[in-house]
Amino acid sequence: MEEQRYHFYGNVLIPFRLEVVTGLHIGGSKEGFDIGGVDNPVIKLPFDVKVKSEFSGEEYVVPREFPYIPGSSLKGKIRSLLEWENNLVREDGSPTADPDSAVGKVFGIADSDREKRKKAGPVRLRVFDSYISKDSIENDFYTELKYENSINRITSEANPRPFERVPAGTVFEGRFLLKLFAREDVDFLNLIETGMKLLEDDYLGGGGSRGSGRVRFSDIRIVFRDKKFYKGECKEKIFTDFRNAIEEIKKTIG
Repeated sequence: MEEQRYHFYGNVLIPFRLEVVTGLHIGGSKEGFDIGGVDNPVIKLPFDVKVKSEFSGEEYVVPREFPYIPGSSLKGKIRSLLEWENNLVREDGSPTADPDSAVGKVFGIADSDREKRKKAGPVRLRVFDSYISKDSIENDFYTELKYENSINRITSEANPRPFERVPAGTVFEGRFLLKLFAREDVDFLNLIETGMKLLEDDYLGGGGSRGSGRVRFSDIRIVFRDKKFYKGECKEKIFTDFRNAIEEIKKTIG
């Protein structure tokens, strides 16, 4: 069997805004919290981070202790939803190791089998950390406390526990990056779009069965940068529709 050869055709950037619809909880370290404080804090930046808006191009600083969405959390959730949608969930619950599946090729194979990783080829998708938007930074508060009760069935005694969340209405800015190593890789944009839609109907982070974690994507753009772009030989192409982007990118790379 002839070995698969890969070539770099370009990158597809997918910047987006992600709005919190119901309070979002992605757990962080309890370090730095006082005794009697929050039992379940959200993950926060350990230091100030200078970022550039994916949309306005404006640079601003996200202060230390502000919440963010780790790329690993977003990627892992979308992958999980796509594995269910494509009947790829394994009996032990671990990520799929099917090197022939689109999910395996896009998100990578974590299996210890080197041959499976080799067959799947290079991981196509990168999911970067999403930072809070400048407008959301200017709000009066950036986290909230939600108290959840555990009730003793015999005594009816309640045991309230504070649960930290990013409040509804908060907006984050993020980016996906799809690397094209084969002409047919363009079709993986369909998989990414499906994953984003599945996430909107599900939840991100913890507490989803109790109402937390609903999110909504907006201002999605698909930006194609042919490999010639990086040599200054052509301009990027920007789309707002996945179907149109797929058709036009295929025409460009042949």
